[in-house]
Amino acid sequence: MLGFSCRIGVCSILHAELWDIFYGLKILRGRGLCDNIISESDSISAVQFLNKAF
Repeated sequence: MLGFSCRIGVCSILHAELWDIFYGLKILRGRGLCDNIISESDSISAVQFLNKAF
C-alpha cells in the first residue's frame, strides 16, 4: 500500500480526480510498476473523460 498527498490548488472536483489518477500513475511508473495497471475511480465523469481521450 502506498499513499501520498500534494497541493493542487483551487480546481474542480473533476480536475482533482484527474490529478489523482495522473500522480498515481506517475508514482507507479517511477517505481517500475507499469505492467498491467488497472485504475478504478468512483468519479464517473473522470472515467468517461479518460475513456473518450483514448
